[in-house]
Amino acid sequence: MHIVVGVVLVAAGLGVVSNQSWGRGAGIAAAGVSLITQFMFIPYYPAWALPVMALDLAIIFALARFHVGSH
Repeated sequence: MHIVVGVVLVAAGLGVVSNQSWGRGAGIAAAGVSLITQFMFIPYYPAWALPVMALDLAIIFALARFHVGSH
């Protein structure tokens, strides 16, 4: 499960970095899925799951606040 979510996150990250129109939405969706999947691993790997959840929240916040446009 982690490998599949990780591959999707890498693809979404490449879309964001290359400024593709689908990158932000895919990044938010993939980080959301990653955030939800980390809840399953809290009892087994809390030292790993909690920081990853915080990182996922930061990614969602950053992608949601990012605006493309000219000023």
